Amino acid sequence: TWRQWLEGVDDQTFVESEYCQTYTELLNDDRLTDLLEQTETTLKFFIHPKFSEQIIHFGKVSPHVELVPMGSEPLNELLMSCKALITDYSSAAWDMLYMDKPVLFFQFDQDRYVDEVGAYVDLNEELPGPVSKTTEVLLHDVRTCIESGFMLGQDDRQKAERWFDFRDNQNAKRTYDFLLGKKY
Repeated sequence: TWRQWLEGVDDQTFVESEYCQTYTELLNDDRLTDLLEQTETTLKFFIHPKFSEQIIHFGKVSPHVELVPMGSEPLNELLMSCKALITDYSSAAWDMLYMDKPVLFFQFDQDRYVDEVGAYVDLNEELPGPVSKTTEVLLHDVRTCIESGFMLGQDDRQKAERWFDFRDNQNAKRTYDFLLGKKY
């Protein structure tokens, strides 16, 4: 997710930011590399479009990590093709949950994010997926997700259901009928 406090900063400030350093350390963590290698899993790292030019600062990563430059793959296609999502605060989480796929929330800067941006849900209690604030906990959650066969857990599925009135292929029809009823 985009961090407003990093918008427009110079390259050096971005590289020194907690955001860049945390993700760089994660993407190059030997434990992650080993896990991905052992499970023959590829992790695709897609940075927020406002940071797309900054992707070069994440450096050389494991052969099982693919940095996805902006525009090389449409986000909707990435979401449809992947088995799980690791995100921080992105609304892409709801797209994944709608598809009944697990979401892991990595919120290493949650206090600052909530102070500066806010949140419309309780980030520690209401999110339909594990919330980790450290790389250590995230790596545990990733391992658990992989070992489950990338299945959305029952508790997380129940939390997700709260957010969806419908899970069918009739959304466009409902929208059309609503607009027609309002005479738009």
